[in-house]
Amino acid sequence: MLYDFSRFLYHAGKTLSFTGGIFLALASLLLCLSLLFTYLEGIGFYEGLYFTTITALTVGYGDITPKTVGGRTLSLAIGIVGVIFAGLVVAVANRALAEAMQDKRADSDN
Repeated sequence: MLYDFSRFLYHAGKTLSFTGGIFLALASLLLCLSLLFTYLEGIGFYEGLYFTTITALTVGYGDITPKTVGGRTLSLAIGIVGVIFAGLVVAVANRALAEAMQDKRADSDN
C-alpha cells in the first residue's frame, strides 16, 4: 500500500512539473486580485487574503463581504479563478492516480 502511494506521488510530481507554471500563474493572479480587493474594500492585507482564499475555495463563510461594486466584481473573478485552480488540482490527482494504476497493472502482468 505504501508502495502504491509512492507511485501516486511520483506521477503527481511528474504531472506537477508539467503544470507547475499554470499553478504559479493562477496563484499569482489570486494574490494580485487579493491585493486589489484589499485596496478597493479598505481592509487589511490578511483579511483580503482570507477573503480571497475562502472565495476561491467556494466556501464563502460570509463574515467578510464586499461593499463596493469593484469588490463585488473582483469576488466573481476570484471565484472563477478558484474553480479553475481547484479543477486543475483534481485533474492532476486524477492523472497521477490513473498512471499509478497503469503501472501497478503492468507490474502485476509481469
